[in-house]
Amino acid sequence: MAPRGHRRRDVPTFFTTHQVAGLLGVSITTVVNWTRQGRLKSQRTPGGHRRIALQELLRFAREHDYPLPPEFVASAAPAARPPGVLLVHRQRDFAQLVAEFLTLDGTIEVLAATDPVKVGFLLGRRRVRVVVVHLDDGEIDPHAIARLPWGEDERPVILASTTLRTHDTDRLVEEGVVAEVIEQTADVDAYVSRIRRRLER
Repeated sequence: MAPRGHRRRDVPTFFTTHQVAGLLGVSITTVVNWTRQGRLKSQRTPGGHRRIALQELLRFAREHDYPLPPEFVASAAPAARPPGVLLVHRQRDFAQLVAEFLTLDGTIEVLAATDPVKVGFLLGRRRVRVVVVHLDDGEIDPHAIARLPWGEDERPVILASTTLRTHDTDRLVEEGVVAEVIEQTADVDAYVSRIRRRLER
């Protein structure tokens, strides 16, 4: 337990190039060049922004003798449940906007899919904490995700997204298929806040 008045510092799972530059004491341009050269591996958000995983940052820092805060080294073991979100949404502009909001601080990994094959592939290869299924698309049945053979403590929280809430969508919650129905409106911040609350539980 942290002493009173001292807040424990949480270590993100992913970092922006700006954050990496600050931690290593180099310029953002240097970090970008490292990623382009393949010396520092990075991933791209749906909006095209680079993100560097904690494990990759630790590897690079060790190999090149860059000191990091002790809490970073202590967090070397990957988290049992990474804060990942899978967005299943065919409206690419809206999905990209949601992803941008979620990844602003570099602590959440966002994956995106628009067809059943890719959804199945991502859920089989990556562990995510929240899956958001946009019901209006009609491509993915949330029942199918709920029925997957999840292991203990592996099933993600499934959220339904829709522009028109009806008795049928509410019944998904009553049946335990989804945890919540989120209405898609022009208020993207409110939409994202509902997803973030599920990640924090």
